Amino acid sequence: MSEHKLYMHDDIGPRLEHLMDLHNVWSFGLSLLERPGYHTDLEKQHAEMLRVAIKMLNYRLEEEYSPTPYAKVINSLPKEAKEIKDDIKIDPDDFTTHRDTV
Repeated sequence: MSEHKLYMHDDIGPRLEHLMDLHNVWSFGLSLLERPGYHTDLEKQHAEMLRVAIKMLNYRLEEEYSPTPYAKVINSLPKEAKEIKDDIKIDPDDFTTHRDTV
């Protein structure tokens, strides 16, 4: 499995930014389709599809960017900064997510 699957500092920023941009576009489109007034059956269908897509995107964002893995790594570090070694290996596949603990 790739070492850069998730949780790498150079991937999360741009990826999260793009996913949030997508969320903003879909939310704006949904707000237009939910304005008061007459809506055709096709507009109602599109609004429902956007609601489902936004829910799925929210789930994906919450699942991928859970703070639990970061908290585990931070908590495992020594209390004194001088004791931190540069050769610490972190396996992203070894993380337990919130979903795994519920």
